[in-house]
Amino acid sequence: MPPGQHRHLAGNAAGQPCRRPPRRGRTPWPAIIAAAAAVPLWVVSPPAGSAGTPDADPAVGRIIAVAADVEQTAARTRPMSWPLRRACLYYALAGQYLLARQGIEARPRLGAVVYDPGTPAAHRISPHAWLETPTLFVDYATLPRRGRVTVLTLDQVAADAGDVIPGRTRVLAVAESGNPSLRAYFAVHRARFLRLMMQLHGPVSARPSAGRAGMISAPGAARR
Repeated sequence: MPPGQHRHLAGNAAGQPCRRPPRRGRTPWPAIIAAAAAVPLWVVSPPAGSAGTPDADPAVGRIIAVAADVEQTAARTRPMSWPLRRACLYYALAGQYLLARQGIEARPRLGAVVYDPGTPAAHRISPHAWLETPTLFVDYATLPRRGRVTVLTLDQVAADAGDVIPGRTRVLAVAESGNPSLRAYFAVHRARFLRLMMQLHGPVSARPSAGRAGMISAPGAARR
């Protein structure tokens, strides 16, 4: 793959590893590994709108609560030559993995995002990896840049530049569905991430069952 093609998904500088994320809850790690492995690699359906503020969604507290563990997991599993500020792919993988323990369906999306689109503060990141739940946009990769995870309701997120309302749209997030090299790149690193988590937490001992809307239900997982 040409150097720099995935300049945000891969970095050049060395990063510092963090301690092993603490265990929480009762869901076995092997079951969560199996659950994450069974989630589709690529989600191309447009996000559905949702009303209200993020605080009104009961999942928000859990999304924020695991932020430190997500950052530790991303730091531990990313290629060590990748700085955390450019490891968005591993923040997304770690976020999906840990949110699954909370019973939260979160799917990785790859493409380009623009924060504060249509304003002088607009900031584009491309390519980029983030997560979406059925109602929320979640970007753990803002942790090393802003010190917090970004959580927005989908009515604050535009999927097309023509839908941007300056001052109201917080993020323009355009998923790429027709880039085979990016899809292959994601698949390679996803397999690497899951392999490392299996090494850390043991082999898969149980197969998950498929839940509604493609969500994977691990045995013993908490449900919303």
